[in-house]
Amino acid sequence: MLKILIFLFLDVLAFSGVLISTLPFLIHEYGGNILLITIIFGSFSFFQFFTSPFWGSLSDRFGRKPLIVLNCFAEILANLILAISGSLLMIFLSRIIAGLFKNNVSVGTAY
Repeated sequence: MLKILIFLFLDVLAFSGVLISTLPFLIHEYGGNILLITIIFGSFSFFQFFTSPFWGSLSDRFGRKPLIVLNCFAEILANLILAISGSLLMIFLSRIIAGLFKNNVSVGTAY
């Protein structure tokens, strides 16, 4: 249980510490405005909101560990897309993928 809590802490820290502070500057550099920054950040939360119950029920069926590993690989994919993005569409796509799969908190706390 302690390992999962440490992992969840680092997962949230990486998102809130690094991504939130740098992503608006990246979007602005590609020509985005405040509204587009809000839409891109909101798309992550929108998709995460609707997929959290799905991932929670899957964790009841298959266990937490396989889903946390799957979510980690999907988050790696989303971050790689973000790292090589050359357009606002790629940034938007990476945030949608991250929102669909980044449900480690709901999976990690499901009992």
